[in-house]
Amino acid sequence: MASWVKRFKSWSISRLRDWEGCAFAAKLKHLDKLPVPGSKAMERGSAIGKMCEDYVTGELLELPEELELFGPEFLELRDAYRVEGGKTIFVEETWGFDKDWTPCAWDDWDRCWVRVKMDLGRFVASDHILNVDYKTGRFKQEMAAFDYVPQLNLYGTGALCRYPAVEKVSARLAYLDSGVTYPEGDALLFTRDQLPQMKAAWEKRVAPMLVDQKFEKNPGNGCRWCHFRKSNGGPCSY
Repeated sequence: MASWVKRFKSWSISRLRDWEGCAFAAKLKHLDKLPVPGSKAMERGSAIGKMCEDYVTGELLELPEELELFGPEFLELRDAYRVEGGKTIFVEETWGFDKDWTPCAWDDWDRCWVRVKMDLGRFVASDHILNVDYKTGRFKQEMAAFDYVPQLNLYGTGALCRYPAVEKVSARLAYLDSGVTYPEGDALLFTRDQLPQMKAAWEKRVAPMLVDQKFEKNPGNGCRWCHFRKSNGGPCSY
């Protein structure tokens, strides 16, 4: 009798990227729950993300230096939140969806199929949402096509599924350390008539991960930074 093998039952954009980079490392991290130490950059990113949330909601009274390059935007958001509360502006939310893209609780471990973490969303009209993901570190143009655009696409997919009355979703990235936005001009726009194709594309992309039982290693340049590498005393043979 074949032994039972763990498999991924749910996904997020970060988990999918981990698996696509190296299925074996993703298994160790997400299924076997082997600890992965944080980094100063990750800790800083989390701290600044909390600053964004606390300033917009009024918990933080003074604009932190780390947010100054987007100062006017944060000030306008703060003023709007003071009037509108959480009715049209939402910050630091995690959305969950089942296999049919029906909204569910993100911590419904039996039902939740995909999780989408939102830094900031705002109804700019009754049928139009703007999603913004705040990032630290350096913007890398070479990552746009295979990293940034899919991330924004998933925000659009999630918002259209979560809010049936919404017809349009604009999405962009904001790099707090440099004042760079991506896209540089207008935000990417996703519309309801695109939703069937968007959902189908994600289902096709994630399908191999959800049936994987081999978790093959993918040795390459990324091994140098992998916590599970052999030279770091990890369980990997590379």
